[in-house]
Amino acid sequence: MAKLIVLQGPPASGKSTWARSFALDDKGTVIVSRDAIRHSLGGEYWQTVREGLVSQIEDAMMRLCLGNKYDVINDGMNLSPARLKHLKAIADEADVIFETKELYCDFWTAVDRDNNADRLHHVGESEIRRIYQRYWPEKLAAELAEHPTAPVVIDADRLMTLPDGKTMRIPNASDLGHIKKMASLRFSIGEIARMLGLPVDGLRMLMNDKESDVWKMYDAGRLESNVVIREKVRKAAESGDLDCIKILKGWERKQEAEELGCYM
Repeated sequence: MAKLIVLQGPPASGKSTWARSFALDDKGTVIVSRDAIRHSLGGEYWQTVREGLVSQIEDAMMRLCLGNKYDVINDGMNLSPARLKHLKAIADEADVIFETKELYCDFWTAVDRDNNADRLHHVGESEIRRIYQRYWPEKLAAELAEHPTAPVVIDADRLMTLPDGKTMRIPNASDLGHIKKMASLRFSIGEIARMLGLPVDGLRMLMNDKESDVWKMYDAGRLESNVVIREKVRKAAESGDLDCIKILKGWERKQEAEELGCYM
């Protein structure tokens, strides 16, 4: 009888490595990976507007493989109860065995592995910390207490001085990805700063420079969100929603005015 084996664990805990090793020794086993699906779609690794598509492909792959009597390993984090309930429903639908396997590593090991240059994408220390705080708060507290001086080393040229004389690390590539993602979900600058563990005033200073990478990623995230919203308004207008028709006409007038200004 086929199985759906659901791996659970924080980023960089070895889930994908374990899955590849298991599947290599068992020709009747296949891996279904959200990360692999995201990479296969091309372009930027994380695109909020594509996550629904990623989920549809992931579910279709699991159902197809289970229907063909393959054991399936899902190598995502799979930590939330809602996520486990969804995967269990797929197993029940296919009438296969449902198993979970937790792979845990301590917080500092996860951060160190995430910084490895060989990784296809980096989660970032702040996001890893958020995940540990949510799912393993007691373990995280113990690990931080045991190694309180083990933060990731930041080069001096990656620091900026704030008006009050304190220093702040400059957001790295992973942070920029989170800034774009959170901006697309309409998080405030203050919420983004707290998630990244940065002073709000310092992040606002970087936002004020319209040539900075921080502002560009924040602006790109907001525009990405606007694309989704405007598409919904357009569809509603086409269906006859009067309020959306007015909104759409207002956008069209603004666009025409801006385009006219460009050619005057």
